[in-house]
Amino acid sequence: MKTPKVSIVVPSHLHLEDCLKPCLESIIKYTDLRDVEILVVLNGSNDGSWEYVESLGEPFKAIWLEEAVGFTRAANIGIEASIGEYVLLLNNDCQILDSPYNKWLETLVAPFADPQVGIK
Repeated sequence: MKTPKVSIVVPSHLHLEDCLKPCLESIIKYTDLRDVEILVVLNGSNDGSWEYVESLGEPFKAIWLEEAVGFTRAANIGIEASIGEYVLLLNNDCQILDSPYNKWLETLVAPFADPQVGIK
């Protein structure tokens, strides 16, 4: 598998229907999925989230945490598992707004083309 340009890490605790599904559906609608991985960190979720994320197939990956460990720890677990050139944290209650296809990711990654932007 080639290294994706962006790893999108989505920590999630419950709220499958009202948060996680709309979030992931907006990613699907407005994102070129060929150059991303989406890591959904299921933080003690027992609401069918695992089955839903697994049903989406590649590039979606579910990371199961038996108990709720909080947003920060869940985010760090997702970051550690990511393989993308860039890592984007996205709350599960966020939705990508109507925009040109892939524009949201291009906007977020564009500043890093400048060699003076980033961390060494």
